[in-house]
Amino acid sequence: MRTRPTRGNGATGLPRTPPQRGVRRSGRCPLLPADPFHRLSTEHMKLASLGLAMRLEQAGIRVTDLRRSLRFYTKALGLRVVRRGDTRVWGGGLWVLLRDPRSRKEIELNWYPKGSIFHAPYRVGAALDHLDFTLGAVGREVLEREYRRLLKHGAKATRWSPARTEGWSAHVLDPDGVWITVGRRPTPSERRSMSQGH
Repeated sequence: MRTRPTRGNGATGLPRTPPQRGVRRSGRCPLLPADPFHRLSTEHMKLASLGLAMRLEQAGIRVTDLRRSLRFYTKALGLRVVRRGDTRVWGGGLWVLLRDPRSRKEIELNWYPKGSIFHAPYRVGAALDHLDFTLGAVGREVLEREYRRLLKHGAKATRWSPARTEGWSAHVLDPDGVWITVGRRPTPSERRSMSQGH
């Protein structure tokens, strides 16, 4: 998140403090090293150069009445249905992917019945269900490597590891407990195998 210049101390608005030993001031935040996330961003750039970096797909929000929410988001906000799904067979719920025809941005509505492994009492302000990222059409080993990298950088494991999803997705929590899904699409060879019924 970019920080606008505000009153106080340059770009951050933080109170002025004397420089700390071993910590170089930067224009963005005088209390931190010049780029505390340099190593992480460098790793991500390396992946991006190979076409393997994650990209945000959509945000999923939890709803209590899918039909009512679907009517609101399509009729009132003008979003259009892209896909629907039902994951109740393995303990999930119903979902509908919506897209804004103007911005092309997407959100996913998620409804979980009682008995679902994701069901929880609804609390106002806690409607963010998850964030979806994709690695694109890459092999299982890429997903597993990315999963290990996320854990290394502070993500918290859930029971839905690549091993649990047969190598199609990994599910972790961010430092504040927000659910993050990282998935992949079939490679060309996997698509051929699927089309042949293997």
